[in-house]
Amino acid sequence: MNAKFVVQFCVPPTYHHLAAELYYGDEHWAELNTEHDRLQLVVFPRSSGEAWMLSASDALDALHCAESELKERSLFFETRE
Repeated sequence: MNAKFVVQFCVPPTYHHLAAELYYGDEHWAELNTEHDRLQLVVFPRSSGEAWMLSASDALDALHCAESELKERSLFFETRE
């Protein structure tokens, strides 16, 4: 995974399950969560208001890594696979 992409795992205050937060540099650009009883991707706007311009390959790699690790860490997936 490109070094600018970072994945952090947490249970945000209003969530019931573990989420994967994806950062590009210091900016939170997306998350994977299961709060609506399915794996979903939430993409956040840039703080500058500009569009994200990311390498598709690097972004997909970061998402795949986050998904794989979230499935390993989250109890949500234990009864679904």
